[in-house]
Amino acid sequence: MKARFGNCEINSEARLLCRDGEAIDVEPQVFDVLVALIEAKDRVLSKDDLIERVWGGRIVSDTAVTSRIKAARAAVGDDGAAQKVIRTLRGVGYQFVAEIEVSADMVSSSGERPDQPVVLVLPFTQVPDDPDTLWRLDGICDDVISALSRFRDLRVISRLTSFGLRDLAGTEMSRAIEEIGPDYLVEGGLRQRGHNWRLQVNLSAADSQAQIWSERWELSDEDFQNLDPYVDRIAAAIEPELLSAERDRLRSLRETDLSTWETTQRGLWMLWQQRPGLHAKAVTILKEALARDPDYALAHAGLAYALCHAHKEGVVGDGALDQALAAARRAVQLDPRDAFSYVALGRSHLARAEFDAAIAAYDEAIARNPNHAYGHFGRGYSLCLSGRPAEAIGHFERVLALSPRDPQGWSVCVMLCFSCLLVNLADEALGWARKAQRLPNAPHWALAAEAAALNALGRGTEAEKVLKEALNARPDLDAAFLDRAYPFADRQDYDKLAGLMLGTFVPAASRKEIST
Repeated sequence: MKARFGNCEINSEARLLCRDGEAIDVEPQVFDVLVALIEAKDRVLSKDDLIERVWGGRIVSDTAVTSRIKAARAAVGDDGAAQKVIRTLRGVGYQFVAEIEVSADMVSSSGERPDQPVVLVLPFTQVPDDPDTLWRLDGICDDVISALSRFRDLRVISRLTSFGLRDLAGTEMSRAIEEIGPDYLVEGGLRQRGHNWRLQVNLSAADSQAQIWSERWELSDEDFQNLDPYVDRIAAAIEPELLSAERDRLRSLRETDLSTWETTQRGLWMLWQQRPGLHAKAVTILKEALARDPDYALAHAGLAYALCHAHKEGVVGDGALDQALAAARRAVQLDPRDAFSYVALGRSHLARAEFDAAIAAYDEAIARNPNHAYGHFGRGYSLCLSGRPAEAIGHFERVLALSPRDPQGWSVCVMLCFSCLLVNLADEALGWARKAQRLPNAPHWALAAEAAALNALGRGTEAEKVLKEALNARPDLDAAFLDRAYPFADRQDYDKLAGLMLGTFVPAASRKEIST
């Protein structure tokens, strides 16, 4: 982000602030506070908002925040009396108020909308209404806002704005939403049902009011003692549903009309299809996005992931893995708070069979966003391939709990099948393989996994029939393909899975290699 205001210029990527053409020495947290205020310049940020954005939600004192605000004012030639750049709204928060010119990747002073979709979480409702338990509703709403804010693909309206809508209804509410200008609305409510409660949460498009996603849970009084699991599921479900809706919208647009963010999303959509031929196209499109903006972290992360999958499919050479690692490292450098950047870094290390480095990267992803399904999937994937399948199972189950309708759910179930086979749970493995086939986008691997499980159960005739279907879907399935797609560190694990597929999956030419 590059911006100009008054006699100051700021470049967030280069972490450079200039006043009257001269570079100003600014402490890192002071610089981050200034960037956070500029990025949210049309909104007031509370101290909690700043703590979440700058300190990652860690516990810090009010004094730490106010001292950084004071230093930020001094850096841009402002002070607490004039407040021409940073205004304090006592008891509420802070707002960047100077006139500003920004680059195209931010909201401009003329009202240009940001590239990323804007999400507004409306105050939750309760039936019957009880003012004495308003704290409970606000607590759930606040937690959902915080959880969604961890997804860097989304721009989430601050809690202060959200709670300010509580007493509005009808035309007033519609007018307020229109002024805020979100793309998507999250609405939720509690309804008492005897001695229990029903929590329902909906995601809808703000313009058309079309409902995109809805889920409900039955809660007991004991559940209210710990609502974290429900908040986690809400946030983890909304992010892929919302981005799926965005990608549906983008497919109707001409490529020449797409912004950098939209081009990146089109590339990611192709990547997540997991179909032969689309990985190379995803690589091309993501490179186009980077040609428009070489400093866009999400495009670098997406490119790294796409290159790894293209290598897995055998459509690019080993040099692509070096490119992937470089792109992932660049993504982390550009946006060190983005969980997906670390997911891409982990995937790049995993493709190179650098298991310890992959697990460490996925740990960083989960630390930044505990609800990031791909972070848990990647860690489970790395554990399974590195010889720790028993530990991997919990992470895969966590992914399915967080994101039960994720388009990559089949892959999670296939890895659960493989992990169960490696720890001799053949019945469970068969169940996961068959579940994988019931999920959208399931490719040949779901059938191959079922055949392996059937062979583990001594049902070879059934296994052979299933593998014929897999080979019809992907004729080049062989031992080398298995090894490239799932590079197990422990060759005994590889031999076990390959051995379960012998006679139907692994061509005769490869059997001698495995047996030796």
